[in-house]
Amino acid sequence: MNAIGYIRVSSQDQANTGLGVAAQERAITDYAAAKGVTLVRIERDIAKSAKAMDNRDGLIAAVNACKQGVADGIIIAKVDRLVRSMTDLHALMEQSRKEGWRLIPLDMAGMDLTTPVGEAMLTMMGAFAQLERRLIAERTKDALAELKAQGKQIGGPRTYSMHVRKLARQCYLYGWSVDQTVSAMRNMVSPAPSRATVARMMRDATVPMPKLAVRA
Repeated sequence: MNAIGYIRVSSQDQANTGLGVAAQERAITDYAAAKGVTLVRIERDIAKSAKAMDNRDGLIAAVNACKQGVADGIIIAKVDRLVRSMTDLHALMEQSRKEGWRLIPLDMAGMDLTTPVGEAMLTMMGAFAQLERRLIAERTKDALAELKAQGKQIGGPRTYSMHVRKLARQCYLYGWSVDQTVSAMRNMVSPAPSRATVARMMRDATVPMPKLAVRA
């Protein structure tokens, strides 16, 4: 049997589960060696959410390899590495059945997923993966709401006006340190930019550099 390995990680997943790229790859290669499976290659989606399948080039490549007869199945370390949506799981199960290839999640190793019982178990695992994704989304939503209630900034770095950015560049031109510039801006700009933002603005080459006056 030939198979394609599939690995997916996102920064949040790595922080929560510790199941990173190396761990998944080791699980897949160990399984292939133990079962005498020829591992054609391993496809990877790094820092990609399981929310949708159409933005994951690695998964698309793995499915296409099976569709083209290059491999007989896709090996994944856990069901939730593959999908966290019941709709996507059912679509993949139906596609694999029609095209004659297999899904091989290692957290269900030893179970024949082509049988009604195996299919039911895979569906149940997918339901738990979908539940976990929704719970994470709810917790994130609640946390953001609490931060907003506390008056804290939500989202990416604040974008400052060109006037402020030019001021930072001028300080850089006069040889001021980042800390000196931060100190000055605290008295001139509200809300004051963070130290990291000031450092970035000071070195922002897209902002025209002010000209120094030439003394006689």
